[in-house]
Amino acid sequence: MLLQEATGKTVKKGSSFYIKPGTKVQALVTGDDLWDLGLEVYATDCYIHSLQDDTARRPKKRYLMKNSCIVDKRLTKQWKPRGQLLQYTGEEKSPYFFRCDLIVCRWDEECGYCN
Repeated sequence: MLLQEATGKTVKKGSSFYIKPGTKVQALVTGDDLWDLGLEVYATDCYIHSLQDDTARRPKKRYLMKNSCIVDKRLTKQWKPRGQLLQYTGEEKSPYFFRCDLIVCRWDEECGYCN
């Protein structure tokens, strides 16, 4: 999954950063060479949690998408040729993290859809 900072720079693989209040989040869910292997990657569950909860054993999660279904109208999902574009426009009052669980499946399995 590719995340872009407000500056437009892509966050490196394995890195993370907290999101400042009022910042629009854009995440491109994609994978290198997956399409050539007949595979696609999709976000299934996306949530946010506060910066203060990051070191907690079980941070308090607020789900934006659950089982591929959007549960918070401030999250939008667009299908792209080789993945999904997720955008979150929440008005959080404190710094937070945006996280998603991903699934990889064959392109003909039709996974990643809300049902």
